[in-house]
Amino acid sequence: TTTATTTTHTTKTQTVTTTTPTKTSTTATATSTSTQTWTTVTVTSTTATTMTTTVTTWTHTGSTTTRTSSTRTETTRTQTWTTSTATQTTATQTTTITTTQTTTSSTRTTTQTTSTKTYTTTTTVPAPCFPSQLDSSQVDGADCTGTVNGDTCMAHCRDGFAGAAAAYLCAEGTLEPAQAAVNCSRIECTGTVTESHDMSDCQGKVVGEPCDVTCRTDLGFAPNGAVFMCAANGNSVVGELQGVHPECTLRACSEESRPFGIGVDSTACVGNVAGETCSATCSVGYTGTATLILCGVGGNFEGSAPSCAPGKCDLLPALEDVRVVHTCDNVVLGQGCTAGCAQGYEGDNELLQCNGVAFQGAAPSCTASQ
Repeated sequence: TTTATTTTHTTKTQTVTTTTPTKTSTTATATSTSTQTWTTVTVTSTTATTMTTTVTTWTHTGSTTTRTSSTRTETTRTQTWTTSTATQTTATQTTTITTTQTTTSSTRTTTQTTSTKTYTTTTTVPAPCFPSQLDSSQVDGADCTGTVNGDTCMAHCRDGFAGAAAAYLCAEGTLEPAQAAVNCSRIECTGTVTESHDMSDCQGKVVGEPCDVTCRTDLGFAPNGAVFMCAANGNSVVGELQGVHPECTLRACSEESRPFGIGVDSTACVGNVAGETCSATCSVGYTGTATLILCGVGGNFEGSAPSCAPGKCDLLPALEDVRVVHTCDNVVLGQGCTAGCAQGYEGDNELLQCNGVAFQGAAPSCTASQ
């Protein structure tokens, strides 16, 4: 553990602003306006009966003088007099007082320094190791969680991978193999082909992946299938296919594809399945060479039907008697003929029918004529 002391000086500045009002007075100003008026009346008598009166008024305002005159004439005795009137008027006095108040601000700055002493304690902790330092896609390093310098842990292969577990050492924050590093290989299944099942879809599948196993239609098996799953097989890198094999049976050839024709007999091929052979022959009453027929993998018979011709019936020994005459030479299947008695003999005529092998019917019974 390491202890360190740190001293920190902090300077704090405070500014104080003081505002002092200042009042300023302005001396009053007085304005006076004087008005002076002079009036002069002059009476002049020119005759004993006529008198003219002239009134003249002067008005002085400030620096301006105004003169106004008026004249009146009346009959009176002869006399002259003058009257003067002076009037001074001080009418207006104006006093103006102006007060001005001014605010003056003064600023005072105060600086305060604070000293802070900080104590820092540093503790040295061993660097931890993390499972993510391993190949997380293949290796399960959960056992290494929380390890620190000097600790050991075990790393295993993840599901779907095969390989032996290995020990690891946490060395200053790094996971290092104690001996050999864990080596994980992906587990894959193989797709084999048997005499009846096609498992090629399972080739290369990894643990947890499904695949289809089907019957081999290329060998004449009827279509059928099942789903298998690729699973781990211990520590083997070759996975195990798990599932139930479908039942595969050879396909029977269709009745419609069996050879047919006039005189052809292919009943020996009924029920044949893929890969089996049979003979197609000529029916009774027909002649011809039999042929070999194969039931193909596609469910159809393969091969040609024999060429069958109607058979010729052999003459009955009784027809060769000199007492009998007939039309039965070279008669074939389906044809008929007649037989009767020769001249000098008598008996009933007979009708015979050829079945392709022998005549059906009897020869006539002939006796000598009387």
